[in-house]
Amino acid sequence: MINEKLVIILPNIHRVYFGWFKYLIEKFRYLYLAVPENSRLLNIEKIGIKKENIIFLENKSKVLKEYMIKLEGLKKVINGVEPDVILSKIVFQPYTVDSFKLSIKKGIDFLIFDELKVYPENLLLKIPFKFYLNHLKKLYKEVPIIGVTKLAYEFISNEGFKNTFYLPYSYWKNDYKNIEHPQDKLRLLYVGNLVNVKNVDFVIKALKLMIDKKILSEKEVVFTIVGDGPLKKDLKNLVKKLNLTKVVRFLGYVKNNELFEIYKSHNLFILPSSKEAVGLVVLEAMYNSLPVLVSRKAGASSYIFDYYNGITFNPFNLDSLVYAIKYYLDEEIRAEHGKNSLKLLKESFDYKKIGEELIKIIRRGDSFE
Repeated sequence: MINEKLVIILPNIHRVYFGWFKYLIEKFRYLYLAVPENSRLLNIEKIGIKKENIIFLENKSKVLKEYMIKLEGLKKVINGVEPDVILSKIVFQPYTVDSFKLSIKKGIDFLIFDELKVYPENLLLKIPFKFYLNHLKKLYKEVPIIGVTKLAYEFISNEGFKNTFYLPYSYWKNDYKNIEHPQDKLRLLYVGNLVNVKNVDFVIKALKLMIDKKILSEKEVVFTIVGDGPLKKDLKNLVKKLNLTKVVRFLGYVKNNELFEIYKSHNLFILPSSKEAVGLVVLEAMYNSLPVLVSRKAGASSYIFDYYNGITFNPFNLDSLVYAIKYYLDEEIRAEHGKNSLKLLKESFDYKKIGEELIKIIRRGDSFE
């Protein structure tokens, strides 16, 4: 396998892929990332991917909102690289269909991976989309399709795609070291964009409810919000309205190299999204020995074993979140479950372990258990 070439076709480059990338570059002679021309490269060189192995594909479509993009130049890239394996993200993407058809002509191994349930929210689009999925089931009848979250895997399987696997993303760092966190009070942390689907206001309202019901006092909790976005002003106004200025603090955007110090100064992490593909921040929190509260609508719920390293909750039910936060008012439980997070990351989501399972799937082996 070390002499083979792999092309991964992506709508963007995100750090959540780094664990997969880091392993695959060790197993293939070349790993090429084929992405739209406007993609950011991030710090891909830190995991060993050279910039000359990034292929920018011209994107002529203006319909980018839902990633329904048509990437130009696929044929030129595949003819030029002559890969042995192609791995394409997102089942229903036109570029996945096009690259699969090219792979058939050239006898190239082809696989797909996906993160989310993909039905359109618009009811009028659901019927034609259903027909489109039926077409794809026939087209991809022998193509391995990997759900990187349990939500995606269940959706793909339930829709009748036969050759399906569950394999989560992994975390690319593996210098595991347990971190002791301050436990003087509940120190709750959110990291992410401040937009509607992140549901940060839901956490603020839950804390207000808990204080009003005397489940905890203002002195017993701090909620730190790291990130920026269009809702920042509205969230600050909500905090003032609910008289929580002593509880909630906004740190704004923080650079990645400074972020881990913030993880270390807190003792519970939360991802409250009403919709989320995965959530790299959950893996980062686990790496930093934090127990995690995760919305059941987030793909990162796949990384949570309830009452072992965190709790999953209903992001539309305040009582569900209040219960989860209340459970972690016990500092001994917080400390124990934080250690469990790191242990779970090491034992189940290490980049080498996941990488080995990914190679099995590429070679048409068994799924991750």
